[in-house]
Amino acid sequence: MNKKPIALYLVFAFLIAWLLHGWLALNRIGIQTQLGTLVLAISMWAPALAVLISKALVPRPRAMYLSLKPNFKGNMRWYLLAWLLPLGYTMLGGILYYSIFQSHFDIGLGAMRSILEQNQAAAITGRDLRAAFAIQIFFMLTINTILTMLLALGEEIGWRGFLYPALRELASETKAQIICGVIWGLWHAPAIAMGHNYGTAYRGYPWLGIIAMCLPSIGFGVLFSFVTKKTGSIWPAALAHGANNAITGAAGLFISDEGLKHMDSYGTLAFGTILVVPMLLIACLLHVSSEKQSKAA
Repeated sequence: MNKKPIALYLVFAFLIAWLLHGWLALNRIGIQTQLGTLVLAISMWAPALAVLISKALVPRPRAMYLSLKPNFKGNMRWYLLAWLLPLGYTMLGGILYYSIFQSHFDIGLGAMRSILEQNQAAAITGRDLRAAFAIQIFFMLTINTILTMLLALGEEIGWRGFLYPALRELASETKAQIICGVIWGLWHAPAIAMGHNYGTAYRGYPWLGIIAMCLPSIGFGVLFSFVTKKTGSIWPAALAHGANNAITGAAGLFISDEGLKHMDSYGTLAFGTILVVPMLLIACLLHVSSEKQSKAA
């Protein structure tokens, strides 16, 4: 594998995304605004565009190592894993967080109730609250996951479809996963600096948030590459990526009013970091299993 396509890919993947994020920053457009959210969504296709550009400039290497065909036959269990695993480790992460910060947990969905009452300017009954919670989870697992998957496909074409397999030809699986994860985490740096994922109120902002983003990026990379290797398709990675982004907020639905104030005062860095601990442990287990299978083969 020639290193030139990798270098070109990285230049354009970062350049396109960072120009979009920089435009938001220069125009002081918040990343949580509608326009900011739209630009952030568009930037998720920067890695796919970078693959096409690097392929055009260096036509000899393959542009994609994995198929864009879904390869459903015989692989539905891996699609099911990609879809539901994010819900599993998010629930475990929520349990871990609320075990540490017990005062932040509210079985009655206090913060969610407050937000609904503010929006409707009326009291919310327990039955209405439970219905709203069920609907929220349903939409997270279905419509939100599908929509986010279509955006995540742009990233996965680049990260799992090109960069990780290319690095794998140059280094061991462990090194390739770490390098790819760190690069992917740093790619988010401008968005993190504008408050994406962790807010802006934590100590060490924004550098600590940027560093913190690299660790889950390595873990997510292991999970997403695992399902792609099992199916030979990029779609399970996009599905897992979409489900992860869509369902992560589920743990926050149980936060109390006191916990919500904590988020406002100190940012969400602690919440976001603790939430991914179970995912990192699962990623380690999958990586060890994958390594053993590779050596056995």
